[in-house]
Amino acid sequence: SRSRLEAGLLHVVSLGREEGNTVLPEEELLTRATRFLGAEEEHLRPPLADLLLRGTLAAREVDRARLIGASNLIAAEESVAERLAALMTQSAREVSDALLDRAAELELTDEQRRAVRLSAEGPVAVITGGPGTGKTTILRALVRLLEAVEVPCQLCAPTGRAAKRLAEA
Repeated sequence: SRSRLEAGLLHVVSLGREEGNTVLPEEELLTRATRFLGAEEEHLRPPLADLLLRGTLAAREVDRARLIGASNLIAAEESVAERLAALMTQSAREVSDALLDRAAELELTDEQRRAVRLSAEGPVAVITGGPGTGKTTILRALVRLLEAVEVPCQLCAPTGRAAKRLAEA
């Protein structure tokens, strides 16, 4: 039935989201849905068109590929991208060694000092690394430094677990 095919397409989009993909290339979506539902691709195209027309799903053209995902996630991702682009137009700050030393109040490795400086001087920073690489130490020093120069900052994390750890730190 048409409703079963639509539900199957939405489920495949949801599975992609669980894998960390907010969108899937249209052909991959159709291939996965064909396998999942045991339906022919030609039968999936009309329900997909309906989901797109109703706005449940949305499509974007990127590098000559048609990407499809949940409308609300695509809108959220585009909003974040627009905000980051706006932030990136802000001018850089300069941080002196003395200010860095005073604000950090922690023993930092050379690499951590470099990370804190780059993060404080630029309008946006992404701090990544494996367990035990000093991300929390960098974050603590960075927040202290930004507070010292009265620069507002906002922190975010990609998962609930990481957000909890961020709040604790």
